[in-house]
Amino acid sequence: MPHPRRRQRSHMLAQHRSLRETLGRIAATSELTLLVRLLDDLRAQLEPHFAEEEGAEGLAETVGGVAPQHLRHLERLMGEHRLLLATLDGLIARGRALLSDAVGDYVGEIRALSRRLREHEAQETALLSDAVHADIGSG
Repeated sequence: MPHPRRRQRSHMLAQHRSLRETLGRIAATSELTLLVRLLDDLRAQLEPHFAEEEGAEGLAETVGGVAPQHLRHLERLMGEHRLLLATLDGLIARGRALLSDAVGDYVGEIRALSRRLREHEAQETALLSDAVHADIGSG
């Protein structure tokens, strides 16, 4: 059975691999609906991941035990967690707002076009009907 520290390190590396995969999909995506969904997935991955890293058996324990010279750098990285989550939350909110606004505008434009086309067709039908009746009436 692997040593608990080795098992923890392996677990963290697997999480980092999964995060890199999600980040790769985000980088390769330009479609807004899918992008917001991927950002939601990233958020769901990051919160527990950061909590584990900051926990009692997290990165400080893992790194401090084998490379204490890196603890100051690690502290700086841990300090970025809250800022990264806040930035991600802001991007998710903006993406949702854009989708809401964009979708609402798009549907409104479709309804306006549909209304114009119905009016246009009604006028053509009325014109055609008048022309046919006028032609019949003059015969």
